[in-house]
Amino acid sequence: MRPGRHPPGRGRGAALGGSVRSGPNDMPWGQRVAHIQDPDGNPVNRTQPIPAR
Repeated sequence: MRPGRHPPGRGRGAALGGSVRSGPNDMPWGQRVAHIQDPDGNPVNRTQPIPAR
């Protein structure tokens, strides 16, 4: 996934049958974090660096 294209955990994950549980949230340590659940019910933690402004 290219930075800035989709927030983590949304878009492609949902299109592939996953569901968004929370996020995306910017964390103080410099990552954007989202929690999704895959189609089998497994939790997945998606992260990416926060883009520079």
